[in-house]
Amino acid sequence: MKKMLMMFIFFLTWSHALGSTEFDTCKEIFKLKKQQSMINPIPLLKMLLLPRSNTKYKHQLVHAKTIVGRVKSYPNFKNYIFSIMPSDTTSKEFEEELAEHLRLEAEIKKSNKNISKLFETKTYSECENERKKLDIDMIKDDEIIYRLSLLKKTNNYFGHKSIEQQVKRVEASGRLNAKWVVVKVTKLNELLEIIKKRNTGHIIIVAHATKSGSLMDSSGNVIPSTLFDQLSPSVKSINIFSCYGKKIDKKYGFANLLKFSRSYFSKRSTSIIEDSSEMDRTPIENFWSYLYKIDRRLSQLPITTAKRGKEVKNDVCSVNVSTKYPGDNYILKLNKVFIASVSSQKREYTFPCHLKQERNLFKISSGGYHTQLTEDDFNLSFEGYAPDEEKKYRDDNGKFDMGKFYFD
Repeated sequence: MKKMLMMFIFFLTWSHALGSTEFDTCKEIFKLKKQQSMINPIPLLKMLLLPRSNTKYKHQLVHAKTIVGRVKSYPNFKNYIFSIMPSDTTSKEFEEELAEHLRLEAEIKKSNKNISKLFETKTYSECENERKKLDIDMIKDDEIIYRLSLLKKTNNYFGHKSIEQQVKRVEASGRLNAKWVVVKVTKLNELLEIIKKRNTGHIIIVAHATKSGSLMDSSGNVIPSTLFDQLSPSVKSINIFSCYGKKIDKKYGFANLLKFSRSYFSKRSTSIIEDSSEMDRTPIENFWSYLYKIDRRLSQLPITTAKRGKEVKNDVCSVNVSTKYPGDNYILKLNKVFIASVSSQKREYTFPCHLKQERNLFKISSGGYHTQLTEDDFNLSFEGYAPDEEKKYRDDNGKFDMGKFYFD
C-alpha cells in the first residue's frame, strides 16, 4: 500500500518538475523512501478518493424574471452531462491517429513499469545502475506525453470514455444526490433537441474552448450562443466544464439567459471552471471531483417555483430545407437565432413559434467551413410559402448575400 502511494506522489513530483528544473529520478525516489515511515495512508487515500481542491469553479445564483408555470414533480426531470465527441471515429485518419496514440501510450506504460522497479533498489548507486540498465529517460517520457497531447481526435475519444468511467465511479460511491445521464454529442442538433425538452433539468457541458471563450463542437466549429435561446423553461442550471471559463462566461452570458428566458423556477444557476494559471487548463481527469462538488451545490437549490405564472404553450413551428449536402456543417438561423445544423438527411426542422416575427429572415452559413455557396445549394419553404424571390440572396441594401431567405 505504501509503495503504491509513494509512486503516486513520485509521479506528481515528476509532472511538476519536468520542464522547469533538472529532475534526478533516483534522488526523488530515495527522498520518498526515507519518508515512508512517516507516511500515513489515510490522508493520502483521502487525497486520492475525495475531490481535489485545485478544481475550482464559480457558481452563480440567478433570479428568473419570466415565470411561466409550476412544477409538481421535479425529481422526474433528467439531468444531462454533454460530452462533445468527434463524429468521424470510423475514418481512416482517426484509425491512424488511434494507432499512434496506443503506441505512445504503450511506451509510457512500459516506462512506468520500469520506474516501479527502481523502488525495489536498496541504495542510490544501485538505483542509478538499474535506471541506466532499464534505459529510463524522464525527459523522453515528457516528450511522448507532449506528442500524445497533440492527438486531438483520439484525446476527445478517450476523454469521453474517461467522463463515462468517472461518472460511474462517483455514482458507485453513493455520494451523488442527482442521477446524471452522459450523452455523447457528435452533432449540434443532438445538444439542441435535449435542451429544448420539457423534462430536462440540470445540464453540464464538457467541451473544448478557444482562448476567446468560444465553445467548440465535434468538428472544431464554434457552438453559436443563440443555440441556447431555445432553452426549455425546465432547465434549472447550465454548467460548463472547460478551459477559459471566465471568457466563456463573458461570451455566452448564461446568467442573463437563465434570468430573462422563460422558467418554471424562480431560482436557477450557472457555473464555470475558474483557472488562475497562465495556461488556463482544465484536466479531464478532474471531472469526477467537479461533478461531486457541483452535484452537492445544485442539490441545495430550492425546487419550488414562484406562486404565480402562466403555463407556457408548447407551440412548435417548422421550416423545410432541401439541400444536396450530406454533412451537417451548415447552420440555419431564424432572425439570428440558431435553429439547426442542416443536411440532405433531413428536410423538416422545428423551432418554438415565439421566435417568429412579422418579417422573418432565415440565414444559412457554413459554420466555420469556408465553402462558396451557390443559389442551387439550398431551398427553403416556410408555412407553405417560398421565400420572397426579389429579396432572396440579398441583404438589406439589395447586395448579393448567399444564404439569406426572407419571408414577409
